[in-house]
Amino acid sequence: MTAVQNNSAKRVLVFAIAIFLAITMTSTQAQQTEPKQAPASCTAVDFQAVEIVENLWHMASEGALLTSDGRQRASGLFIEPGPALQNSNITVISNRYWVEHASVEGDKVEVAVESGLVGRIDSTLHYTAPTDSEKEPAFFIYRLGFGPTPMRWYGPDGKTLIEEKMTGASQWRIEGSLGPPWTTVNTAIRYVIEARETSKDPAIKKNADQTLSVLRRHH
Repeated sequence: MTAVQNNSAKRVLVFAIAIFLAITMTSTQAQQTEPKQAPASCTAVDFQAVEIVENLWHMASEGALLTSDGRQRASGLFIEPGPALQNSNITVISNRYWVEHASVEGDKVEVAVESGLVGRIDSTLHYTAPTDSEKEPAFFIYRLGFGPTPMRWYGPDGKTLIEEKMTGASQWRIEGSLGPPWTTVNTAIRYVIEARETSKDPAIKKNADQTLSVLRRHH
């Protein structure tokens, strides 16, 4: 082989090695810069947990917790079944409420709703004002766990729980059970007006008028 041919062969070999190194480096860089698959974020799950609490408050503001049917539906948001609707006090909450914070604690989610307690109405439509300590902004704390949704069957009276099976799809649900009925001011006003119109008891009508005068100041 002549010197010219030898030099030409060397140049070809060097060029081939350079190309190989460039390809190898490019492949290595691609592997290094390619984003790894991000771990599953809990943000969406947290939002679903917050949405459960928001749904509860939306139902309450519509007056669903004041009826047997509405309480059955709202009870499905809780891990345990709630008590049947009885002639108990109705807690009245401010029309203004919002989720103050949501945090993750292990496998649980805690959601805090801030609002204000306006008062209570009993079965005679008598209004009771909140105590001095209750007049401060109120925080309603909910803890939620992730698990199967209960399927509940009630008796003809719409109150008696006959059977419960954990057969529904897993979702966030509020720990504990649905408490006594409560609603917001606007719905409480409608409730008192309707109850006053259907009652024939003068004492109840008088209580209703006094209660309405108070509630309308919080409207």
